[in-house]
Order: sequence, then C-alpha cells, then structure tokens
Amino acid sequence: MQIAKNKFSILIATKNRKIDLGFTLNKIYYLFDDNLVDCVVYDDGSTDGTLEYIKQNFPKIKIFRNEISKGYLFCRNKMLNETDAEFAISLDDDSHFVTQNPLEKILRFFNENPKCGLIALRLFWSKDEPSSIDNNQLSEQVKGFVGCGHVWRMKAWRDIPNYPEWFVFYGEEDFASYQLFKKNWEVQYFPEILVHHRVDLKARKFNSDYSIRLRRSLRSGWYLYFLFIPIKSIPRKFIYSIWVQLNTKVFKGDLRALKAIIQALFDLVVSIPKILKNSKRLSIKEYLEYQKLEDTKVYWRPENVINNTVITLSEKVSKVKFTIFITTKNRLEDLIFTLNKINYLLVRDDLKCIICDDGSTDNTSLFLKEKYPNIHLIRNEKSKGLIYSRNKLLSLIDSEYAISIDDDLHFITENPLDLIENYFNQNAECALIGFRIFWSKLEPSSTFSSEKPVRMKSFPGGAHVLRMNAWKQIREYPSWFIFYGEEDFAAYELFKKRLQVHYLPSVLVHHRVELKERKKQKDYTIRLRRSLRSGWYLYFLFFPLKVIPRKMFYSVWVQLSTKVFKGDFRALQAIIQASFDFIIAIPKIIKNSNRFTINEFIAFKKLEDVKLYWKPEK
Repeated sequence: MQIAKNKFSILIATKNRKIDLGFTLNKIYYLFDDNLVDCVVYDDGSTDGTLEYIKQNFPKIKIFRNEISKGYLFCRNKMLNETDAEFAISLDDDSHFVTQNPLEKILRFFNENPKCGLIALRLFWSKDEPSSIDNNQLSEQVKGFVGCGHVWRMKAWRDIPNYPEWFVFYGEEDFASYQLFKKNWEVQYFPEILVHHRVDLKARKFNSDYSIRLRRSLRSGWYLYFLFIPIKSIPRKFIYSIWVQLNTKVFKGDLRALKAIIQALFDLVVSIPKILKNSKRLSIKEYLEYQKLEDTKVYWRPENVINNTVITLSEKVSKVKFTIFITTKNRLEDLIFTLNKINYLLVRDDLKCIICDDGSTDNTSLFLKEKYPNIHLIRNEKSKGLIYSRNKLLSLIDSEYAISIDDDLHFITENPLDLIENYFNQNAECALIGFRIFWSKLEPSSTFSSEKPVRMKSFPGGAHVLRMNAWKQIREYPSWFIFYGEEDFAAYELFKKRLQVHYLPSVLVHHRVELKERKKQKDYTIRLRRSLRSGWYLYFLFFPLKVIPRKMFYSVWVQLSTKVFKGDFRALQAIIQASFDFIIAIPKIIKNSNRFTINEFIAFKKLEDVKLYWKPEK
C-alpha cells in the first residue's frame, strides 16, 4: 500500500455500504481536481461489490481492500500510517462536506493555530439536509472529536500511538484525544466547516445492532477510565456509568441493555492485561486541566444554536416533548387513514411518532418504511399482543408526554397538543388524560360539548396521554392479560401512587368503530372471554377480599341474564373459557397482588366512571 504525497488526503473506511459511499464520493469528487488532494477508500472485506463499483465509477479514487474484514480501526491506522500528506481528512462513508471549498479553510486554521494537532468539524446528524448552515459559534479547544468528520495534522498523529484496534469499535477518538493532550497537542473545534452525517440517531435504538453498539460503547468508556483517568476518580465514574444504564434503560424494561452491560463487564475483565500494558494515566494536575476543556461537540442542530452553545455528549439530540405511539396488526387501511389525518402533527419539531407492527402479514412495515421514513418503526416478527407491544413502545419513549392512539382513531380537535400541555401545566397532580371519544364509522354531526374536565377512575387505552414521569413510577402493563384490562391495571397503580387520571373533553377523537357490529364479528367470543377474565384478574389483584365475592357473582349474573338466558350461547362459551383462564392465572395473581385498603377502595369508588363513549348533544 502506497499513498502519494499531497497536501491533503481524504481517508474513508467502508464495509458493505456501497450506496452510502457512492453518495459521499459524488458529493466530494469535485475536490479531487486539485493536484494537492487525493482520496483513499479502504474496503474492509465488503461483499456488495464495493471494489468493482469504485473502480468503475470513481477512477481518481485509490482503493485498497482486506479480503477478510479486520475492523475499521485497522483500516484507519493503515491509511494514516501510509499517507505522506501533510493533513489527513477522515470522513465516514455516510458523511460529506456541506461547506464548499473546505480545504482552504482547514489550511488557514492549521497555519493560524500551530498547537492544533486535530480539527473537529461541525456535524449535522440527520437523513435530511440541514434547513440552514448558518452558525454563530466560535472555534475553541475541546476534549475530543468524532470519527466521521475531523482532520489530522499528520505530525501530531505520528507523535502518538495508533488507534487501539482491540477496542474494535467506539472509543478510539477519546483514546487519541488523551494521547494528544499528554503530548501538549490541542483538539480544536472548527465550526466554520459543516459536515453532514447521514444518520438518523433516533432510529439507531430500533436497529438490530443496538445491543452490540451499546456493549462496545460501554466497554470502550470503561477501558478509557482505566487507561487514562487517575485511579481515585475511577470508582465513582465507573459506578455512575452503570447506574445510568440501569436507571434509564434496564429498570424500564430494556433487557437488551442489561445484556449489553453484562457482556461489556465480561469484555473489561478479559481486557485487563491489555489495559495494564497500555495504561498512560493522567496525573491529577493533568486531569484537572483536561476537565476544564469544553466537552466534545458531537451534535449540531440549526434550531439549537443559541448564544454560541451546541448540544454535547451529555444532552439529547433534540428536545422532543410529545411522542405518539401506535400498535397495529393487519389493519393497514385503517392505519393509512389515521396517519393521513394526523400528518400535520407528524411534521412538528417537538413531536415524534413510534409504531409497533405486531407481526402484520399485510405489508404494513414495508409501507411505513417507504412512505413514512421519519416514523420510528419496530416490528414483532411473531405477534406478541397489544399489551406487550405497548410496553415495548413505552420503554423506548424519552419525551415528556406519550400519546396513545389506536390505528383506527384520529384527532378531530385541531392543535390538541397545546390543549394537552396547558392542561398538564395547570393540573400538576394529573398523571394521565383521557380524551373525549366519538365511536362511529361516520364523522360526528357536531363537535360541541358542554362537558367539563373531571377526575375519573380509569381511561381508554387507545385515546389518552401519559405524563411519562408518572408512568415510570408504576409497574408496566400486565402483558399476560394479552388484551383488555391493562388500562384499569395502570389506573389502579396510579391511584395507589396518589396520581390522578383526568377526562379532558376539549380534545375530541374519532374512533372509527361501529360498536353494534362487534357482536356480529367472528372475534366476539374471544373479546368477551378476555374482557371477563381481565375484570376478574383485577378484582383479585386490587380489591379488598371481602368485596370480591359480590363483584364476581354480579359480573357472571349480568352475562347470564343479558346474554346466555336470551339464547347467546357464545357468551356461555366465553364465560366457561374465562373461568379456566382465571384458574390458570392464580399464581400470577398472587405474585402481582397490590390490594387497596378499605379506605382506598371507598375513595376510589367515589370517582367518576371512565368516560368511554360520547355522542353529539341534541
């Protein structure tokens, strides 16, 4: 491998991302007309024809290849060690310059800052192009840089060890930054040059490699603690890093995160010999000086640049206030209608939408990926039920409010988000809001209502909004219920925590269901079965023991007198099946019991019944 001597060399490592790479090269190809610039692509064992594609379409590019993948750190080390250029520009295969003629600006900055060993560029992360590239930030010395957009002064690179290939992925930037700091080189953030990293960060959590990325991110952070940080500072940082993962992920049901933590701890133990061999600890004085530096500038957003500040590692990419979450299965037409009705909300900057496709066979996922790429889609390859899917969605939500709507329901009220936020702000004790619901295939003849907000016992599952800090205080929905009853379960849990459920009639939604037709549908028996058993589960989970017999007897009597004795033998079948379900579920009921005291039960009974159905007033 031999890279010619130039002023600049653009270095890109790639593997099986031919389309992204082609886009990047097309964006920066104009730079190669300058004889002072070359570009090197290192193909790390791609099997998608990357090598042939580059040779055929980009003859000015130098391409090298590992027949067997050796990792992108191996590739970056190889390219950096072989180049004779004075400056090496590192881009990912899915990142490109937005700023025109960046080379002149880079050269000028290095000449004006002789202690600068590396330039960290301003990064915009999104599948979409930035709405504006204007920037009022100033250059400054920072702790580190990001691999997808930085520039090396090669004299500084040769002054430090190579990237640690045993890290495999993540952490190499901080490794190099600590080494540069030890050698009195500076890492400078240079916002005059903008790079577009074509990655949707929100979608990464839903990718299949989420667990392995988290594992590698955790372990590389721990490697760095033991390699560079003074010993007395390690325990606090190490324990805190684990606690953050447990508190923000594992305790909310993200078992993939638990798996990643355990694997990362194992990796740390295995790597102890390498850590001891490569340790280059900062002195207390050096560490204090390093801590005074500005945090690495990882993310930039046009709307978030205020007073020369930028989002850093410790902050979220964007401030999303609302999340709409929808569970769906084989109801693509209904879902399309709903999305068309709420599309005006989906374009808001303060809202995101997550949909769980629970094993649909009608191409729901394909449609969403093609027509709604900004919606975060997760999919159960095999159906796991409505309640399981809602729990999964809620575990992924990090916004302040979470709005649950069914796939056959949409807002009629315009600008419902403002009404929701105002109501929550005015009612601090309110943890959950149920909406006013019109049930019909046809639109309501009138939307007027004289109803007033009121506290109520429970809420409708597909037409409510949660205050997420309240959800985090209670147990998740009982997935073993499968269908029906999860709303009352959550309402009882909230009541036990002294958190309130309110009805807000100013927000009207249209549930496109004809209730009279449900009795004629083939799933009538199973719906009734699940409705009955969930009610019985809830009696034994929450109600004082002495009130349960009367409630049980009454619920069975109602079904017999209103259905079975009138010839509805499907209802009799449902009662018998629900009875068997209840007996089988007794161990789970005993395990999950959270019974009301008599006083709590009396107070709860005084609340208004849940407002499920609304009809226009005549």
